[in-house]
Amino acid sequence: MNDKRPRILVADDENISLTLLQHTLTKAGYLVDAVRDGQQALDQLAGQGKDYQAVILDHQMPQKTGLEVLQAIKSSEHALLPVILQTAEDSPSTIQAGFAAGAFYYLTKPFTPKMLLSVLSAALEDARNHEKVSQSLGQVRHSLSLARQISFDFRTPEDVTRLSSFIANYFIAPDKSEKVAIGLFELMLNAVEHGNLNINYDEKTQLIDAGRLQEEIQLRLNSEVYSGRSARISVEIHQDHLQVLIQDQGEGFDYEKYLTFSPERLLDNHGRGIMLASKLSFDQLSYHSGGSKVEAWHYF
Repeated sequence: MNDKRPRILVADDENISLTLLQHTLTKAGYLVDAVRDGQQALDQLAGQGKDYQAVILDHQMPQKTGLEVLQAIKSSEHALLPVILQTAEDSPSTIQAGFAAGAFYYLTKPFTPKMLLSVLSAALEDARNHEKVSQSLGQVRHSLSLARQISFDFRTPEDVTRLSSFIANYFIAPDKSEKVAIGLFELMLNAVEHGNLNINYDEKTQLIDAGRLQEEIQLRLNSEVYSGRSARISVEIHQDHLQVLIQDQGEGFDYEKYLTFSPERLLDNHGRGIMLASKLSFDQLSYHSGGSKVEAWHYF
């Protein structure tokens, strides 16, 4: 029988740090493969990349640095594999370079086992959601090749998964559709959770820690206060670009701080979706109406 536990690749040239990572992750139920430099990490990925659910890299390593390994991963067939960078340098410029290269998860040394497991859990949960979106890309059968404008109302996370896949599958070139689908998923999920259901940032942090986020979402979807709320996504297809407008019925939020990297949220177990959509999926993204409306553009 195949072992279903998540397999994590860890690369660190410091013996104490590598031992701590292996011990903590193995004790928590993960399968761990450990290497001691960046080139070994790339060699491991070249042979067994599809076996891994996440990669944890030290920033400073011999042969190749963590940043160089990250850049190689993001330009390979494993581009959507979540990568966690760990570093003793917590300067904004250093961390910003990692985010720009595609590291949406960071650990600053020294970190506790709880911090490590929280960040890894967040990375794996995001990857699972994105995988659901990717798998759905080929499941839609209706032809919309002549459509130039289309709108959908949505209420639930399940609606979000289906619609993000549907839209990207039919209006985006195959080599870009997966990344756009992930961006749509993140923006639409934000409209459901934070917009319509009024789950604020701190509440979501606590719910994830308690393992109660999905339960709370269902409770609010069925409550008298929120059951009548829906969000809408409108898509316009132009000759050279796709324009998306997502509107929820919430009161808005302080969206500006989520568009870019913030050191204060470095170890949080969520809060990267909007930045991911902005950096990975769309060429342009802007919020309006205090945060209850977001507009995004993808150029062909």
